Amino acid sequence: MDDDRVNTPPTVRITAPENNATFLAGLEVLITADASDSDGTVARVDFYAGATLVGTSRKAPYSVIWTNVTVLGDYN
Repeated sequence: MDDDRVNTPPTVRITAPENNATFLAGLEVLITADASDSDGTVARVDFYAGATLVGTSRKAPYSVIWTNVTVLGDYN
């Protein structure tokens, strides 16, 4: 049986902080995102700093607070 359905990947956009924002080490940073899935639902949004998981949000508005930010480098 042929299945012509295509699973379109969800889209995620970081809404805060702005691109190229800088922070002092040791502070907390609020990270927020918009996420949607045109042919399904968003179960969760995982937030990363490089390869390090900062946190997970399971419902909109999607956000986490990154605590104890350390000097890690550039994550662009």
